[in-house]
Amino acid sequence: MNVWNASHRASARGNTAVTSESTGAGKDSGAPPPLPVRLFGPTSDEQLRKAPRWFTVAALLAIVVLAAWLRISRLGDLPAGFYCDEAGLGYNAYSLLKTGRDENGTHWPLYIWSFDTSYKNPVFVYAAMLPMSTRRADSARARAATNRTATVLGPKG
Repeated sequence: MNVWNASHRASARGNTAVTSESTGAGKDSGAPPPLPVRLFGPTSDEQLRKAPRWFTVAALLAIVVLAAWLRISRLGDLPAGFYCDEAGLGYNAYSLLKTGRDENGTHWPLYIWSFDTSYKNPVFVYAAMLPMSTRRADSARARAATNRTATVLGPKG
């Protein structure tokens, strides 16, 4: 590899360019150029321009509060209607909370068969028992809304 290719690659990565004058190696020496000092990570200038920690935490908190408000503000009204998946999850969560059995009469099932259509996620159904105080649409949708709000933090987690 000649010196020009090494300096071109180094400058493309944002590193200091390596030239034959800076290394003392001519084209005839055959010695490989030295490796750049910084191979990866932020430069010292990028470190100085980094946002303060309190600003990052405040921005993340504002995003989570906005996400929660958007998901919970009209929980009983939107979407219009009560879909069969929501009804199946809500009914099974309520039934397990009150009787310990699902809609088919199975005692604390591992897989929950709902409305003769499909299996429901048991983790979600058992977690939905927590906010299930009444048989209302917003109680059935509360667990889904909190899960969707928590996914805002998921990639950063």
